[in-house]
Amino acid sequence: MTPMPNAPRTPLRSFRIPDDLYTEAQQIAATQDESVSDVVRQALERYVKAGRRRARADAAARKSTLYKR
Repeated sequence: MTPMPNAPRTPLRSFRIPDDLYTEAQQIAATQDESVSDVVRQALERYVKAGRRRARADAAARKSTLYKR
């Protein structure tokens, strides 16, 4: 994991999450010597990367379909 730089600070974001999920995430993150912010950041990075791959695959499929007509 790449540590977040101290300066400039990254913007603070907020979102709603059930207490039980957050508490368990804190406990698990602590065993990995990570913060919940680290875990959420990593999950969002994977989510965005997968979304980009899907978008590229969809675009390639549309392009392929156009050439077959």
